[in-house]
Amino acid sequence: MAQQRGMKGNGNNSAPSSSSSLTSDLVLSVLSSKVASLDNVQSSALASLARLRQEEALIREELASRNRGEDEGAHHMFMLAPAPAPAPAPAPAPAADLFAANGTALP
Repeated sequence: MAQQRGMKGNGNNSAPSSSSSLTSDLVLSVLSSKVASLDNVQSSALASLARLRQEEALIREELASRNRGEDEGAHHMFMLAPAPAPAPAPAPAPAADLFAANGTALP
């Protein structure tokens, strides 16, 4: 019964009525418009994603450069600082002092 409402009333039930055809055309038009709109949204989103990925790559490169610069700067800072003078070696104790500390006498 519901199918017959959109059909011509000639008993054939094979040709759609003009209102059904208009409804189908309207639905197709709206769907086509929506698909085109979604295509535009998708294109815009992909372009934005590409820009964000480029920005991310630049930021990562900048951070890596800064980290390298800090490492190199620290390396240069140590290289430029004078090396501390070695502590003087203690003078050897005279043999007599060693034996006296040991509680023995020199032979």
